[in-house]
Amino acid sequence: MVNDAEITFEIIESAPDERIFKMAGALILSNIFNFQDKFRELPAANTILDITQVSYVDSAGIGCIVNDMSRARTREKAFFW
Repeated sequence: MVNDAEITFEIIESAPDERIFKMAGALILSNIFNFQDKFRELPAANTILDITQVSYVDSAGIGCIVNDMSRARTREKAFFW
């Protein structure tokens, strides 16, 4: 069941001021807060959000990604997904 799904992530610092944020699982309302907290505690950097292993994203997950993209752009950093 999607509601019980977990999201895991791995952060790869590929170069100074650059990172790859790899995610796996389902990004849904019940688990977006772990993702948000981790993303926000990191210093601003150009970021690639690798969602190739994400099985499902609900509207809350999309909103979370869009908010993080806006935050990166406000800090003049690139954000790709």
